[in-house]
Amino acid sequence: MQRFAALLDALSTAPARTAKLRLIGDYLATTPDPDRGLALAALTGGLEIPAVKPAVIRALV
Repeated sequence: MQRFAALLDALSTAPARTAKLRLIGDYLATTPDPDRGLALAALTGGLEIPAVKPAVIRALV
């Protein structure tokens, strides 16, 4: 999970689209399943966890 957090941080500061694509490609190439699948789902908006509500996330943070 720390590697995914680092990826998100790097994506938020990468200036160019090609740099972002390289970051994502490198992450996916070096991350084993199931973490790779979860990351891909999170990045594409396909991750749905009905039990996790925004209020729960705010409380955890």
